[in-house]
Amino acid sequence: MSPARRSPRRAGALPLLLWLLAAGCAATTPNPPPRDHSLGAPPPGQPAAIAPADSAELEQLAAALADRERALNAAHAESAPDCDRVCPLANNVCTLAQRICAIAARYPDQPAVAATCADARTRCQRARQAASERCPCPPDR
Repeated sequence: MSPARRSPRRAGALPLLLWLLAAGCAATTPNPPPRDHSLGAPPPGQPAAIAPADSAELEQLAAALADRERALNAAHAESAPDCDRVCPLANNVCTLAQRICAIAARYPDQPAVAATCADARTRCQRARQAASERCPCPPDR
C-alpha cells in the first residue's frame, strides 16, 4: 500500500470525526456573562439590603414604641388610670407598630425586620388589651 493511498475505512472516518466535532461544538451553550449587581439588585438568593434611611427609621420607631409602651404601663398601673391618657398611648403604640410593619413589608427576605414587625404587633395587642381592661377606649382613639 502506498502512502498516497488511504483505505476506504479511514477515508470515511475523517469526515465523520470532523462532523461529530462540529456538532458537539454547536450543541454547547456559552456561559452567560456575569450579572452586574451594582445597580441595587442583590445577587440571586441574597436578601435585599435594608436602605440606611429605613434602618434608621426602624430604630427610631422601635425606640418610640418602647417609650410609649413604658408610659402606657406606668399610666395603667395607677390606681385610677387617666383614660384620656391611656387610650391615646395604646393607639400610638399600634400606630408605631403599623409604621414598623409597613417598612418590614418592603424587605420580605430580612428575618430581623420581620421579627421587629412581629414584636411590634404583639406590643400593639398587649397595649390595646391593657388599655381596654381599665378604660373604655374607642378603637380609633
